Amino acid sequence: MNRQERINCYIVNFLRIFLIYIYGLFVLLTARFVFTLKYGEKDEIISRIPDLLQAFFMGFRVDTMTLTYVLTIPLLFALIIFFIPDSKLSVYQRFTRKLTLYYSLSVMIILFFLLIADFYYYMFFNDHLNILAFEIFRDDTKAVLVSMWKDYPVIYIIFSLVFFGIISFFVLKRIVQIKVRSFQMLQKQEMPGKKSYIIEYVVSGLIVLSTLIIFFTGMRSSWGTFPLRIENTAVSDISFINKVGLNGIYCFQNAFVERLKQTVNTDLSETLNKYGFTQIEDALTVYLNKEPENFKIAGNNLLKETTPGNSFLEKNPPNVVLVLMEGLSGHLMEYHTKELNLLGQLENELPYCYHFVNFVSERSSTINTLETLIVSSPENPISQSSYREKKLFSSVALPFLNAGYETAFFTGAHLSWRNVGNYFTNQYFQIVEGNTALKKHYPDAGESEWGTFDEYLFKRMFDQMDQSNGKPQFICAMTTTNHTPYDLPAHYKPYRLLLNDEIKSRLKTTIEKAKLNLVSFQYANDCLGKFIEMVRKSSFGENTIIAITGDHGISQFFNTPDEILYKNYTVPLIIYIPDKYKVQSETDQERFGSHKDIFPTLFNAALSNANYLKTGNNLLSPPSDSAYFFGVHNYDFGISRGGCVLVKENMYYKWSDSSYKYLVPATRIDQGLSILNKKIRAYAASMSYFIKEELKH
Repeated sequence: MNRQERINCYIVNFLRIFLIYIYGLFVLLTARFVFTLKYGEKDEIISRIPDLLQAFFMGFRVDTMTLTYVLTIPLLFALIIFFIPDSKLSVYQRFTRKLTLYYSLSVMIILFFLLIADFYYYMFFNDHLNILAFEIFRDDTKAVLVSMWKDYPVIYIIFSLVFFGIISFFVLKRIVQIKVRSFQMLQKQEMPGKKSYIIEYVVSGLIVLSTLIIFFTGMRSSWGTFPLRIENTAVSDISFINKVGLNGIYCFQNAFVERLKQTVNTDLSETLNKYGFTQIEDALTVYLNKEPENFKIAGNNLLKETTPGNSFLEKNPPNVVLVLMEGLSGHLMEYHTKELNLLGQLENELPYCYHFVNFVSERSSTINTLETLIVSSPENPISQSSYREKKLFSSVALPFLNAGYETAFFTGAHLSWRNVGNYFTNQYFQIVEGNTALKKHYPDAGESEWGTFDEYLFKRMFDQMDQSNGKPQFICAMTTTNHTPYDLPAHYKPYRLLLNDEIKSRLKTTIEKAKLNLVSFQYANDCLGKFIEMVRKSSFGENTIIAITGDHGISQFFNTPDEILYKNYTVPLIIYIPDKYKVQSETDQERFGSHKDIFPTLFNAALSNANYLKTGNNLLSPPSDSAYFFGVHNYDFGISRGGCVLVKENMYYKWSDSSYKYLVPATRIDQGLSILNKKIRAYAASMSYFIKEELKH
């Protein structure tokens, strides 16, 4: 076979690849339309049509990059045709046709599966596939599979995959069978001999080079210094529109790369650079709002704080209880009414408590939130790393242990989950009990896929304090019941739950699934309310402080426009304090905060002359406190009276008014937003630096 025929074979193969790319582009474009219609807020989209068109164009570039990467294999086999002996060429052509067909079919099915996974992942996490997706495989495998079976239309998804596979097979088969008219480079009689030979080489080379330039331009999707990157998809001041330009495959690839890099890296210089600082003094100056003259002497000790001396607390140490509630969303609590009863008995107990509503969770997943609360580490999860045995000064149990408390961690989950049993034992908790121990205490205790029902966990905490013989107790607890698949005790009788039309219209999920979630949410809150009441009325009630917060918000419920985007992360902080332990001043319950502020608040409320890590502010300090109150989520999102900042996306929002309810895109970055940005980065850098120094030594 002459050179002319080989180049024609290559052109045919490249044309097949191009048509497969067009088919893939159609699939991804369709998925993007469905995604936009399902999750986009109509009014928001209509007001930003130019931005949406730009996002779709950016999506075209992202899709092109995705498809060209996966079509590299057929391209390589198309190029090999120039090196195959003439005697093997016809066999090789048949082989490449079959390879292209079945490889492309496999790739398309995988891409379609990832698009479906991304679609449902967004429903739950309000984001495309990210590194949290890999955390699913570290959870209780059986419980995860049961939850998936109950929460998602698995049969429908399988049917869709099969149907898509059949359609794709016939489309791709038609593509690989395509034939085109042979391309004639030149007529032999026009240029005979050696010149003809040279011209054929030059023209063949130019054709191959042109196709490769086109292909590799698609792989970069950019003519600039850098290929297309995820930050390039930010084309609007509306966060949802910026997500339209992405696809599940591209995000999964980015998450996979990030997952490979996810280790507890103790390189201090790299840590500082990550948050935009060159030395720890710079970060501490911003975070602590102190002059740096003594930093070289004091160093990290500046992050260590001591509670004021208090003779009353020394003589009357209170029990201190922290309850981390699964899925206790501050946003969802706002919808509580008599007709839609989401709180149960908790409604009657809130008047006895401080209730901070401008409050966000530190992280998006339970294990990361739990670790951040207990050891204040931005690096997660330490419990499953090589540092799992390392005892840390930042452990919240240590100040209580040093003050003579008995320290305990209780959960309805299995202690093997994320290695919490072993890890908490190493973090100064003297008693660590999970599902197995609870069932021994209460043989009739029922359980869900994720652990013992919450009512038995609360009973265990109450019994621990009731049987303490006067020894002060510090108890951390983590509930599990308000988690998919939302199993509840058979004896539980729900309060009234009536969804109005406004709520129904905003749901991202089906009404049936929403009601399952709401009943579970109600059950957990009802158990919590009964626990607070039982403690409050007990013999040790006047000596017990209880703090409650959620592990993360609930983003799978509602589509949230940018004006309330922060509500995806809101969780309440509820604190019950007996009168004799209350500070003698008013408390500003509209202060902004996050999980970082919980233990500085509890340490100051319960302990005298106790050393602890300054992770945040005392929320119960007088209103005149000049500290900068702000909340942080995932060390990337911040919220304060000045507005909201998304650091990585470089997006800024101001409050529309002094009610702190609705956001508007900031037309300029004022001093308040600039300070918030710096505080977020300085806080993350300071905590990371401190923890990593401890881990290294």
